[in-house]
Amino acid sequence: MPFCPICQSEYRSGICVCANCEVELVASLDDVRPKMNDAEIEAYLSKRELAIVAHSTYDRLKPVRDLFCKNNIPGIILRGESCGAGCSCKGGLGELDLAVAVEDVERAVEVLESQFSDMIGSVADDAELDLVGQGRAEVNLEAEELICPACGEKLPGGQVECPECGLYLGIPEEK
Repeated sequence: MPFCPICQSEYRSGICVCANCEVELVASLDDVRPKMNDAEIEAYLSKRELAIVAHSTYDRLKPVRDLFCKNNIPGIILRGESCGAGCSCKGGLGELDLAVAVEDVERAVEVLESQFSDMIGSVADDAELDLVGQGRAEVNLEAEELICPACGEKLPGGQVECPECGLYLGIPEEK
């Protein structure tokens, strides 16, 4: 029975292309995830609405895109929107966006949460992180110095966003 390498749907013998993803079917799903190529990813994403899931430099986004690919989530790295000042903030020089199809966002978040949980599991006893609940870190925004729970960057107190990874550290405003 053939399978889709992207959505992993199983098809009857004789069918060669996935009806949803429009990619060639494979005989087995063994080791199919790492074999997603750029043409298959481009074909899948070209007909779908995209959602930005990360914003950073290419060196930081490429491993995340590869992680998505290994977990059967096609992603593409795009040039971010520039702030107009020519700096490296919010899509300026060197800043890019990682996008996935809107329908894949939930799975992408699950993969990232799982990866993050695995990473912080190895440092759970670290005195710098006060871990609470399911792998989530509590940040004291009143402290003189903050440590970003996502990337470990040391920040001056009062920061609401990590300048290194972009994680929002503040408390959302009530509407």
